[in-house]
Amino acid sequence: MKFFQVHVFVVSAFLVLSADAPASPFQAAGRPPDDPIVRLLAECSELGRTIGSEGAFQRLVNPILVSEEEVEQTVRSYKGLVECLSDFASELPPAIETTVEMAALFLDFADTSGDSRSVRRELVSLATTRDPAIAKLREDVGFRPPRGLVYMKYYPSVDLMPEAIRSAFNSPSIRAVTMSCRYIAILDPPQATPDQKRLSDESLARTVSHELVHAFLQSTLCDRNPRMDLPSWFHEGFAIYFSGSGTSHVMLDRSTNTIYRVEATDEYEEYERTFLYLESRFDGREFFEQLRNTVVEGDVTGLIGAVGLISHEELRLAANFWWRWWPASEMTGWLYVLWLLPALSAFYWVWRRRRNAPVLHRSALDIELFNASPGGDHDFMRGLLDMGADPNAPDPHGWTPLMFAVLSDDVGTVEMLLDEGADPEPGIHVAKTMEGLDQNIIRLLLDARLRREE
Repeated sequence: MKFFQVHVFVVSAFLVLSADAPASPFQAAGRPPDDPIVRLLAECSELGRTIGSEGAFQRLVNPILVSEEEVEQTVRSYKGLVECLSDFASELPPAIETTVEMAALFLDFADTSGDSRSVRRELVSLATTRDPAIAKLREDVGFRPPRGLVYMKYYPSVDLMPEAIRSAFNSPSIRAVTMSCRYIAILDPPQATPDQKRLSDESLARTVSHELVHAFLQSTLCDRNPRMDLPSWFHEGFAIYFSGSGTSHVMLDRSTNTIYRVEATDEYEEYERTFLYLESRFDGREFFEQLRNTVVEGDVTGLIGAVGLISHEELRLAANFWWRWWPASEMTGWLYVLWLLPALSAFYWVWRRRRNAPVLHRSALDIELFNASPGGDHDFMRGLLDMGADPNAPDPHGWTPLMFAVLSDDVGTVEMLLDEGADPEPGIHVAKTMEGLDQNIIRLLLDARLRREE
């Protein structure tokens, strides 16, 4: 699943096509007789009829059509345009070349006349579809659905895709892409067994929902202004949050006794964490209100600022730290107690250690080393250690740089601090409270303990 950045091309295309505004670049009035556009308009009348009118550029970028009849009519018009201009391929001005490419992209998704029987098209209205993610956006969040249909094409193999679509499937892990404002391509290969098909259908439903959320968001932005855009982390996090596509799932193929597991990628999990963290920082429907404002403004600055941060990198780090310390966010009742017991044990150990500790006299180097330990800036930390920073110097609460490095799941920093003489015991106590910790960190800590005992 992927939001393919074809919309960047579309925005640049819009700028190229708008360069001659307010006059349309496809009108002959005011141009010299030898102007190539005048000759094109004379020999290819479809050019003027199709895109010579006001608002034609916006319709190319974001074809808002509300019925299958409108789609078929537009398909016929654009096919005539592309066929006519193909005779002048070597002499087309840049603005016309861009027009042909945009019209051809529409035909790739909307036209079915040249498709194999195994390729199918689906036209989806975001105002009426019962897809659960889109229904939630409309009914629970209060988003007004964008006008017009979404154009979806299902392909059994990449080989059957037109070149413009095939180039987006540049990795075996990609199963679907959302292109431009409202085009979705989905790879849906045939399955060998009924259980594999069932797993594929379950996964496909999540994929379709994910891509429909992308199309909902992007067509909303395009409808307001084709130049408006939001960063990819917001696009992906938005789609994952509402579609639930960041969740791993498992299925058994009984015919071969094989377990198939569809895993969410680390990148998807990080996008999901960011949105869950944002949700945790707002009360009730305030989170949805913040999302609506972000989409209306086409800018994430207000959303990030609302949680007291200034950049996406700060937001990402805050979300990852929150996720590590609050994995019980979905737990209830006695499960909270089970989660808290090891954490309380670690805090008690730190408190006891601090109670018996001498008065601290921390150097500036020690403080800088402590502050750098969660960030993983190895070169900077190496320089501090070479200048005499103490890898065992605790902060006023008894935490050492190694403890924060373990908490950050940073193998490189843990190894560096241990090599410089850091006491492994504080890190081991933190490691006992964490699930899913990198096994290399556990090995490094235990090896350091053995070396100290020798």
